[in-house]
Amino acid sequence: MRTRTILAGLVACLLTLTLTGAPPAHAAPKPAREVGGKIVNVTQQKRTCKSCIWRVVKRERTDRNTRYRFRVGAPREGRWYYRVAVPETKKYRKSFSDVYYTFRF
Repeated sequence: MRTRTILAGLVACLLTLTLTGAPPAHAAPKPAREVGGKIVNVTQQKRTCKSCIWRVVKRERTDRNTRYRFRVGAPREGRWYYRVAVPETKKYRKSFSDVYYTFRF
């Protein structure tokens, strides 16, 4: 009886380790950018509708604390969508901020 219990426990552990093993590694070619302490060029992009293409509005450089600042406007009707893009480098791929939109009441 005791041998059967030990054998069942070992089989359960073996199955658990086999079925939940580490998944195969799929590394991205370049990690997403984390701007930290470096002065980089960033671009403000805008589109006037959800299906429109992104257009570059303005280019800025970050300061020593990796901060940037852009002015945004609002249309008389509808929404304008904005995001910020950081260009690709040898170490990082091109990355974007969240998308924000402006509108008037």
